[in-house]
Amino acid sequence: ELIERVIYKNGDDIAVSIGRCFERLEDRMDATETRINARLTDIAAEIGTELKTLRLYVEDASEVVISEE
Repeated sequence: ELIERVIYKNGDDIAVSIGRCFERLEDRMDATETRINARLTDIAAEIGTELKTLRLYVEDASEVVISEE
């Protein structure tokens, strides 16, 4: 009963506190999402650069030499 009375008396404070916790959590999630998206963009750019380099190597290779030992 004591716990119920405390919750009843402080219900508004508890609701505000929970609301603020959710706001902070949402802010953290948004920041994390932004960092993930930025990193994925960087990775995609790096992969694109590597693919272009590999294509240039393949296009420049006019002969393939296979040696036998």
